[in-house]
Amino acid sequence: RHLMLPGLLFDSKKIIDYIYKSFGDKVYISIMNQYTPLDNVKNYEEIIQIIKNNSPKTKIYAQSTLPLNESKITMDYLKGREQDIRSLNTGIVALTKKYNITFVNVKEVLADDYVLKPYFTADGIHLNADAYVEWTKYLKNKKYL
Repeated sequence: RHLMLPGLLFDSKKIIDYIYKSFGDKVYISIMNQYTPLDNVKNYEEIIQIIKNNSPKTKIYAQSTLPLNESKITMDYLKGREQDIRSLNTGIVALTKKYNITFVNVKEVLADDYVLKPYFTADGIHLNADAYVEWTKYLKNKKYL
């Protein structure tokens, strides 16, 4: 479930504290596509640092931000974000290399290039139940779960 929102880093830190105290061994980080464009990934990096500093044994998985399916989107303000999402994912990959954490490219299973597969979304933004089933299978097959 989505527990953090951009711009609310203080609350996000409290949530991270709760997560690693409660679940400790694995943390999955992802940024929802609605919150692009993001001018940088500094908050993402800060979240990684907080987890690493406060729970060094926790395995961190940084998930790719999913693309949208613009052919299904009805809200104009969400259109034209492909390059933003590509840039964000490039930044996430760089952070995974910098901090030696696992990059989870969920786009491999849920999208064709940078287009969310139409049968995984009704509105071009949000995933349906079938998408979550495939996402979970992907995580299990890759031994991330």
